Amino acid sequence: MIGKKAARDKARSKAHRKSARRAAEKESSVQQSATERRVKDVARKRYAQCTKAVEVDISMQGPRTGSRTEKTASPVAATAFVGRRQPSDWDGGLILTKDDAIKHGLRYIAWDGCEPKALLDKAGKICAVLVGSPKDKVGWAQVNDQAQSLFDQARSEFKLDPKQTTHRRGSYPAVAAGISYGGGQTRVSNLSHSDHNEGIVSRLLQHPAIKRLAGFGDGEHD
Repeated sequence: MIGKKAARDKARSKAHRKSARRAAEKESSVQQSATERRVKDVARKRYAQCTKAVEVDISMQGPRTGSRTEKTASPVAATAFVGRRQPSDWDGGLILTKDDAIKHGLRYIAWDGCEPKALLDKAGKICAVLVGSPKDKVGWAQVNDQAQSLFDQARSEFKLDPKQTTHRRGSYPAVAAGISYGGGQTRVSNLSHSDHNEGIVSRLLQHPAIKRLAGFGDGEHD
């Protein structure tokens, strides 16, 4: 009898856990759907604000010289999805001025940096959007001024490693923060810094100006 009772209790416990798991999955699905709807609503709002659209050529070909098309000299991965990493002293790129680029067949698109503008491919599909800036011009300018002051102060206080001053993105200070996964990691983890540097990073991330910049970039508000 004791064995049968234990088996029944075990079965009921298993059924309860299964029911709780299904309820949690359903709740998660509802929350995810709500988030997806919100993201789509934001995307539609951004698109509606794009009163002007520009058609651009996004082929994988480089600048044109005369009637001949030259392929870009920049090394790319086999899939052509990303560029291959190059040494920090690599000098294989071609630096063009605006006039040089136009002479090579590239197109100059005038943009004031404020009004949203959609970039369309030849099929009329959006391939990129110049999102512009919030309508609150004065407040947005103040946010950028505050962010500049914050980064200037952080740069003077942060104890940088040499690899953080010269890297594949250029020769300027850059510090990574937040959640990281990849590069051999076996699990998701937060990037770590020394106690001194961590305090500086945390101060930046908690400042309202930085939060507003990040929020606008994520399309959460403004």
